[in-house]
Amino acid sequence: MAGPTTAERGERQQESSVPPPARRLRPPRPRTIIILAVALVLLGAGGVWALYGSPWLRVERVSVSGAAC
Repeated sequence: MAGPTTAERGERQQESSVPPPARRLRPPRPRTIIILAVALVLLGAGGVWALYGSPWLRVERVSVSGAAC
């Protein structure tokens, strides 16, 4: 015979059609938690500096025009 029979091919397809078992997520390593925490702190500090300390968003002059009371 040259190759697998129809019955053998059908058995293989049925075996492969079973969904794989669910992967269990392992808890993050302490090093990963520390790196994420440092990144969040730096991002937060950069945001606070951009809003309050940098000249990029600073308003230096306001002029109002309109009817006087």
